[in-house]
Amino acid sequence: MNGRESSYSTLQLPTDLTIVGIGGCGKRLCGEICRHEWILGNYLASGKRLRIYTMDTDANEKVEDEVQRSEFRAGIQEMGARGNIEYNYYYLPSLANINQVSDLASQEVAPRSRRGNRTPP
Repeated sequence: MNGRESSYSTLQLPTDLTIVGIGGCGKRLCGEICRHEWILGNYLASGKRLRIYTMDTDANEKVEDEVQRSEFRAGIQEMGARGNIEYNYYYLPSLANINQVSDLASQEVAPRSRRGNRTPP
């Protein structure tokens, strides 16, 4: 064992942890964390608490997000969680804001979105 290896220590998770995932990338990060049973198992102990909040404005992902939340909740119930692990999803469509054509990626997209035409011209 060299000097570098001896300086490693065990990962210490906080007693009370809140994780917030915003948008697609943040939700995927929360999902990845939730797939690690050793992390979740740490918060099954009495006196520990884990809160996970995800939020998004994308209506196209709403159903998938709600399914992910339901599956997570079912999984932690199977593990024996007694209210010390919480997962909430917030769909916030009113925060989606498109002010400029550049927000839509191209000038052709703006007129199509106003007409409700989702197929290419």
